[in-house]
Amino acid sequence: MKIFIYEMSMAKGKPTQRDVALAANVSQSLVSLVLNQVETEASEATRIRILETAKRLGYVPKKKHVYEPKKAKRPGKQGKLLAYIPQTVTREVPMDARIYDGYEEFYQRFQSAVAEAAHLNGFALMVRPYTNPTELTSWLIEWGIDAVIMHSSDRNLSEWISKRYPMVQINRRNVVEADVVMPNQEEMITLPLDYLHQHGHERIAFLSIPRDNDIHRRRRQAYLDWTRRKNLPAYPEFLACDGGSLTTLLEMKENRPTAAIAGDAMALILQKEAIKRGFSLPEDLSIIGIDNISADVFATPPLTSIDVRANEITRIALSLLTERLKEPTLAFQKVEITPKLIVRESVATLQKKNAPARSDRNLLSGS
Repeated sequence: MKIFIYEMSMAKGKPTQRDVALAANVSQSLVSLVLNQVETEASEATRIRILETAKRLGYVPKKKHVYEPKKAKRPGKQGKLLAYIPQTVTREVPMDARIYDGYEEFYQRFQSAVAEAAHLNGFALMVRPYTNPTELTSWLIEWGIDAVIMHSSDRNLSEWISKRYPMVQINRRNVVEADVVMPNQEEMITLPLDYLHQHGHERIAFLSIPRDNDIHRRRRQAYLDWTRRKNLPAYPEFLACDGGSLTTLLEMKENRPTAAIAGDAMALILQKEAIKRGFSLPEDLSIIGIDNISADVFATPPLTSIDVRANEITRIALSLLTERLKEPTLAFQKVEITPKLIVRESVATLQKKNAPARSDRNLLSGS
């Protein structure tokens, strides 16, 4: 499939950075940084692979004017200068290119929302993709940034920024002494659980990736609490899920879940693997994703997913920044946004049955 996509792209004309990214199996943003000789945390082997791929494809960079910034002539002198440090996608794990493209579009959605909110609040916006802390902190100082919206998950960098600039974190909290706007993590799980339960599902697995941070801890605990309240079986063996766990779920002979919840990337792969094994979707297995990336619409069947409401998150983030610039001593706020369930065609309605007795699985979940 990757070869097909690549050939179709190349057929349209001269090779682009996207062609190089697909051929080298890395993100387009990383290709841009390497080709522009910007220092990154990518390994030397990855950097060489990108350069050799670009040479092999005959990639020719577009000519562009190089602007050397000077503090005295910085843009936004008439107003406040806002820096947005986005989350970036790395293509390190073999995966369908469309999924990576979907997540790049997902983070681009936040950047577009930040740009609109910055304009409405009178900020001049500068975007600096995360590369490494030394380069980025030097850039912040050089440009005389007034405030920062931090989407990147680098905790050390977040702490450095929070001590020097008014900062709002979005989607995750890395440091306590800064404002944060994020989706309510419990509702990211209970919304799809409630929806599946309303459609007759009682054996529901949550496929959580094995990351030990506040977001994933809260989601895992919300799942266990919900199954306990409903007196329904839990599947704790999938709360630290990898690729092999997908195979385990699909090959279960007894008490196999009738539904599963997972991040969009894993949900899309689960759909693909289930179809390979002869499952009829969504009748044999209903699936709900998390993040509502663009690839969900083109899944088979189109994937129901949880939308984090990027526009609302960034609107509130800019409002908090405006208030903090006026009054720096305000108490730090944590604002949680209710996510939205986007219903498509990946959930089937089952005939409801009487709730089963508490099983050994509940004992495994700690009840």
